[in-house]
Amino acid sequence: MPITPPHDQIFPPEIWEVIIARASRAGQRSCLFVCRAFHDMALRALFSSVYINLGLCEQNLFDRVRTKELEHHNVSRSCSLLQRIADDVVFASYVREMRLYVYMNETKDEVPQARQCLLQALRNLHNLTAFLVFEHRSVLEVDQTCIDALASAHPPLTEFQYPSDGTLTLCLCDLRLDAFDRLQSTTFQLENGYRTDGWVDQNYYDMEKKFFRSFVRTRRDTLRRLDIGGNLALDCADALRELPHLAELEVDCSEGVEKIETLMQSCPNLQSFGIACYEGSDEEIMAMLAHNRSTLPHLTSFRYIQPMPRYGDAIALDGLAAFLKDKKSLRRLDITARYEWNDLKSLLPYFLPSKTLDILGICLHADTFREEDAQHLESHLPVGLRALRVDIDIMALEVTPGLWHDLWTRGSDLRFIYIHEGPHETGPSIDVLQLAARAPRLQVIGLNGCFWEVERGSNGSVGLSAPWPMFKVTARDFDCEDWQWLTAKFPVHIDHSLGRVSERRSSRSD
Repeated sequence: MPITPPHDQIFPPEIWEVIIARASRAGQRSCLFVCRAFHDMALRALFSSVYINLGLCEQNLFDRVRTKELEHHNVSRSCSLLQRIADDVVFASYVREMRLYVYMNETKDEVPQARQCLLQALRNLHNLTAFLVFEHRSVLEVDQTCIDALASAHPPLTEFQYPSDGTLTLCLCDLRLDAFDRLQSTTFQLENGYRTDGWVDQNYYDMEKKFFRSFVRTRRDTLRRLDIGGNLALDCADALRELPHLAELEVDCSEGVEKIETLMQSCPNLQSFGIACYEGSDEEIMAMLAHNRSTLPHLTSFRYIQPMPRYGDAIALDGLAAFLKDKKSLRRLDITARYEWNDLKSLLPYFLPSKTLDILGICLHADTFREEDAQHLESHLPVGLRALRVDIDIMALEVTPGLWHDLWTRGSDLRFIYIHEGPHETGPSIDVLQLAARAPRLQVIGLNGCFWEVERGSNGSVGLSAPWPMFKVTARDFDCEDWQWLTAKFPVHIDHSLGRVSERRSSRSD
């Protein structure tokens, strides 16, 4: 391998550093084999973010042997990467973000080695700025010992996430995070706690509130984003009022419309606000939003997510339409709840005139959806959309295949689309190749849990990559913050039968 690039490609190293950092992952991997200079730059870019997969995020209860094989493979690969971080201080210095997925269930005998590799690697991450933990019923736990190991490296950590379904031995009020005094973004989603609905001791909940208030108070000059589970944020709204730089707030699994109203009024400068898995009345939330239409004037992102939108009575969206009417700077909107096509119509007048809305997530639920309905929706979707996510549940779809695919590719700048489409009794179904052929700038396309990259040939042909592996889908590895935001709270259930789509690799765009 030559040390420097060819003479006709010589630019200052700073220029190549920027070019390689902005290249695709595939492009960066290619740079590993060009020359030594490119190799080192590509290595820094490729491993600035590492995904550690300790286990198997989707267990197959009917094939325990295969599950154990896959889990062993993932653990072995991740331990090799962790060991490289532990042994090579230069390589470890490249790592700025670690996403740690811990799902060890079938490989209990490998837990001691995996834990040792993890602890050794954490002690060597001196430049880490983001530590995000995802854990589900794992025999390997990311506990306080792991956090202390990371703290011993004295990293300039600005983002920290603790799992929603993690260790049952470490409680929120027992977390020790004093070493991380630069945190700007924090997610606390502990499962066992933060509720007072009869199964959590009130004294314990008071301890969690005390911890949270102290955590917020000591970081009032740095915190810009919070994602909080349960009513912890709602019951500590007065503490959030003391955060002058808080710009993004997400509340999950909360309850009490009056408390959410107080929270909104306590944080008037929010630029991003989200409510997910609300456990109270949808109608009360909509009425509250209408009543507070003048609050949060600086919003650029808003979402309201319910996990099972097809069940229960449909909700009216008039209150939401009133709330959004004067939000002139909104560019990201995600509304996933139990509403029908006729209810969605009340939001459409907001979509069309918006000059900023370019990231959109909606539901399209109807017993019957006709051509005039499709034309009405198409005429109101923002022409500047760059990313779209749609949840479709239609019984009788009375439109032509051409119109059905044109509807979702109206925007000439569309780069990302994800569609969850339930079965229709009548009418066409989505063909991902047709979507790719109709959207000239589409880069990533998803349907019912499967994702593909769009590949375009110089002769006008359009094809799809192989389906993304399961872990890449689970990790939302889109390499785009807007696309991650659009799918972060939306459940993606993988339909493995759709992998057959990739066998029809190409289609002519004409």
